[in-house]
Amino acid sequence: MLRMHVLALIASGAAKTRRHLNEFFSRTFFAFQYGDVDEVMAKVGTILGELSSYGFITNEQFISAAALDVHPLAATRTGMRVSELYLDPRSAHFMLTSLKPQAYVEHLLIINRCIEMLPLLRVKAREQ
Repeated sequence: MLRMHVLALIASGAAKTRRHLNEFFSRTFFAFQYGDVDEVMAKVGTILGELSSYGFITNEQFISAAALDVHPLAATRTGMRVSELYLDPRSAHFMLTSLKPQAYVEHLLIINRCIEMLPLLRVKAREQ
């Protein structure tokens, strides 16, 4: 879920640099519960690298650690669309890398392997 929020903040223009992300997350209940904003930002840094490797954000801001606050964060066209569709970036990347001419059944199998399709309810053995 944090991946979706980070991409949404960048795609909407609410966070234009890593410093803006730090300011935003430091004021959230998540950071308060987590207790350490630096650890939250370490997770956000990992997510930024992941989003960049997927091609959902521009990667120019990863030149150096000092440059992270200077270079703007921007979503690519694909990243904007993923955010607009409320998809988990990992699922979107999986679907995009799996696209090739296939039968409809294979497309359904790809969709069903996405994070959004995981069961949310736990079914007890006796209920099956």
